[in-house]
Amino acid sequence: MFRTAGLFLTIGITFLSPNIYLYLLEKVLGKKYAIPGGLSIISIIMILTGFSILIYLYIKFLKLSFLKFELNEKQFNDLF
Repeated sequence: MFRTAGLFLTIGITFLSPNIYLYLLEKVLGKKYAIPGGLSIISIIMILTGFSILIYLYIKFLKLSFLKFELNEKQFNDLF
């Protein structure tokens, strides 16, 4: 899952960064350089997908760490 999230983020940022650069160049020079918007929409969707996978994994591992803590606390109480 981490590899999938990293892949989505890398591809999305790779496709989006030239478009941002061309947009800024267009603002500075006043000429039309931008790539058609479909590529940037796809890359934004890929970036959001990557971040949502990372958030899902973070919540999943957070729940597992709380579960481990509860188990350790129960074992500790069983000792006394």
